[in-house]
Amino acid sequence: MLQRSQSLYLLASALGVSFLFLLNLYIGEGSFGNFVVNLSRSFYEDRGVITSPETSIYNTLGIIISIVSIVLSVGTIFLFKNRPLQAKLAKFSMIINLALLVVLVYGVEQAIEGAGSALISGNYNYISFILPVFATVSNYIAFKNILKDEALVRASDRLR
Repeated sequence: MLQRSQSLYLLASALGVSFLFLLNLYIGEGSFGNFVVNLSRSFYEDRGVITSPETSIYNTLGIIISIVSIVLSVGTIFLFKNRPLQAKLAKFSMIINLALLVVLVYGVEQAIEGAGSALISGNYNYISFILPVFATVSNYIAFKNILKDEALVRASDRLR
């Protein structure tokens, strides 16, 4: 049933993680132009021209974890008839989102270290790091609502 509140929270979680594909994680000024780190790669950009794109294991791992998180959140919405499994998957999705946050932070730090002395200054895009936390909180609220829903069903079964 898609009109339940936990479905909306799970959808919000999936949308929060999917916005990571649109945002840059870090933008810095370097001697070769602007140094940009996003979910898929890190590269220098000078007047729209991208030079020396690099993909590390953290970028690949971040993409894989993001896709798993999105698929898990959306898939959990449609398990409304099996609430215990839905609750377990929502809990697992919280762990996946926290792992995504760790991979993002560590991956950006490794990309900055890789840029080395060519990097002059830069700014983190903190919204990109808040989105996995938002997804985790949304999954937690969905998890609590799933448990409430299950308790309500059990209580109504006892009344029959």
